[in-house]
Amino acid sequence: LKYYTSAAEQANLMDPCKTRESTALTMWNKPLGLSSHNRKSKITNVERNLLQLTPRARSIIVGILLSDGWMNKHGHWNPRIGLKQSVKNFLYLWLVYNELAYLCSGPLYESKARTRGKIFYSWSFQTRQLPCFIEIFNLFYTKREGKIVKTIKPELFFYLDYIALAHLIQGDGSSRTLSFCVSP
Repeated sequence: LKYYTSAAEQANLMDPCKTRESTALTMWNKPLGLSSHNRKSKITNVERNLLQLTPRARSIIVGILLSDGWMNKHGHWNPRIGLKQSVKNFLYLWLVYNELAYLCSGPLYESKARTRGKIFYSWSFQTRQLPCFIEIFNLFYTKREGKIVKTIKPELFFYLDYIALAHLIQGDGSSRTLSFCVSP
């Protein structure tokens, strides 16, 4: 705790126009939300190494990688995670982005693609390239014949929980009358 002795220090503390860094604590494994988004386009190596995954964020990432998410890793660089959803699934993408915003350097971006003569619109995001993703990258990807291939390893069982399964179903599931179906 810091005690302010002078009236000038106390006045600066009460002035809402003064910018100051927050020292408020965020509970571990709670949703961090968009307010935790680091708005700096570039971060230092120290900041990059300090960013870690909460168990909640790890579960969300496992779930989206089992469904529509992907990881990129180029050479010796750290991996990054991406997720793309059609416009009709924007609310789901917004939920995931809000949960993982502290790992991203920019906002969502819109894209369009032409397939079979039709134009499709979608929204997507990518995270920063961070060392905290290496564990998950090694869980999902192996190198075969010089290519990086997405695989399902037995260790994945220990990463599955209700959050990961919910994101797997939301990403790849389709609703039926009294049941749900997960597409391969």
